[in-house]
Amino acid sequence: MTRLLRTPLGSGRVGRLLAALALAGLVAGTAPAVSHTPASAGVDGPAPAATLPAGIETFAPYVGQGSCDPIAKRGMVRLANLLIDYYGGGSYGIVRACAIGGQSEHKEGRAFDWKLNYFDSADRARAERFLSWLLAPGPDGVVGGMARRLGIQYVIWNKKIWSSSRYDEGWRDYYGSSAHQDHIHISLSWAGALARTSFWTGKVAHDDYGPCAVYAGDPAVIRTTYNRNPCPEPSPAPYTVNRSMIWYGSAGDDVEHAQRELGIYADGSFGPVTRQAVIDFQRARGLPVTGAVDAITWAKLDPSTVVSVNGEEAPAETPLLARGSTGDDVKRLQKQLGMPRSIRDGVFGPVTEGYVIDFQRTVGIRVTGTSTRATWKALQPVSGTMLYPGDSGDAVLLLQRRLNLPLRFRTGFFGRVTADALVAFKARHNLPEWAVAGKSVRAWLRM
Repeated sequence: MTRLLRTPLGSGRVGRLLAALALAGLVAGTAPAVSHTPASAGVDGPAPAATLPAGIETFAPYVGQGSCDPIAKRGMVRLANLLIDYYGGGSYGIVRACAIGGQSEHKEGRAFDWKLNYFDSADRARAERFLSWLLAPGPDGVVGGMARRLGIQYVIWNKKIWSSSRYDEGWRDYYGSSAHQDHIHISLSWAGALARTSFWTGKVAHDDYGPCAVYAGDPAVIRTTYNRNPCPEPSPAPYTVNRSMIWYGSAGDDVEHAQRELGIYADGSFGPVTRQAVIDFQRARGLPVTGAVDAITWAKLDPSTVVSVNGEEAPAETPLLARGSTGDDVKRLQKQLGMPRSIRDGVFGPVTEGYVIDFQRTVGIRVTGTSTRATWKALQPVSGTMLYPGDSGDAVLLLQRRLNLPLRFRTGFFGRVTADALVAFKARHNLPEWAVAGKSVRAWLRM
């Protein structure tokens, strides 16, 4: 019998072929409607993996795909293998790339396309046996006993759909792009997908509403915990960026750019390696772990992509300067970095690059050696900041760096050592006392 693997099918020649077949919707004309009348309890079907309890699950609420989690879930794998072993037929797979259009539980590894041909009498008989077993009454006399014990969300077959969340409506007409006459589509709840329902455990499962999105417009986080409550409304997205959201299955320039920023091989194809690199980056930065380069991830990965922050426009575009750049913008950068006047020559060479790297490390932004937007933004507060003894933060760090304090004293706190260094700086440059006493920025601007 055909067996299913717990691996993504979104890559490779076979995976692409299966995905194409599953999405093609090969409809061979109009066929007579098939009867979907549930059989009586006790209809023949696969044996449960555990002794069934007297109680039974409620009908699974509809929880559509929200995350990008392209790994076949164990409950879905077990059910798919069980159906093929018991009834026959084949597989069009479980997992699809997140980048395919529309919402699909395939992207979370909790949907299965069971290869059965409606126009083949043997396959049609297999489908009828399965559906009669699935929808036979449970111990409470209500339809869909096995559907509840398996955590079935919905089933689509031959232009019809049956949904747990609308079980009282029976089979309804289905108008999707595929008539589902070459396969049965089965979608599981999260409890069913993780094999936590009574069919597998012998214990009645609670509803599981799956992972939630933290920010509006971004995917839900990758599932890690049981969630018994419907997801709250996500918070407004803090960032708007000029790059597209990319995730498993995406391809193109945005993917290549993200890969370069992540420091991995940049082939423009978002596969498992890129996904893991994104997850690692998100965990390291304390971001929602979505596995997708969403707006907040772009903002932290490459600050130059930010268009607005909390609805306000980001600072005007600033020149990206790197080794080899020349001109007035380089001179402005050299001045902002506090380079001595004698070497502010407007040429971005190794010395300027060293100052940039040192500055980026000092203020804790991504070290690139180039004048990224984040670098310019960090430099801007210098011209208008008032610093006093007792202050702390990035501006104090920058002052300490410009005073050339030893690394152990670059603490971001304006204490005695910083004050003494500032007094000494004032003396060397013949600055008046007031330039030190409360308005140290005036001394700072002379650096």
